[in-house]
Amino acid sequence: MSADAADALMTVDEVAVRLRVTTTTVRRWIKGGKLRALRMTGGTLRITQEDLAAFERQHGTIPAQEGTHSAEPDPEEWGGYTDAAALGAAASESG
Repeated sequence: MSADAADALMTVDEVAVRLRVTTTTVRRWIKGGKLRALRMTGGTLRITQEDLAAFERQHGTIPAQEGTHSAEPDPEEWGGYTDAAALGAAASESG
């Protein structure tokens, strides 16, 4: 494998950081066929830049900015609330 080809391969950890998800989620996507990966000698998984770009286009993901490891909460997923405590308080008030 050429140096350029090796540079185009990402680890599960690198993909998880880029997509702001856990490595477990990345592995679940791979196992479920949503994200294509190569199994290297020794059993490690690698994802090509091309396969990751296709996954991002298909699923509308937004890569994390360089140096960040977590996503801001999506207010739509939380009903407009940006933290779990506020969501829990609102749920108990409405219940």
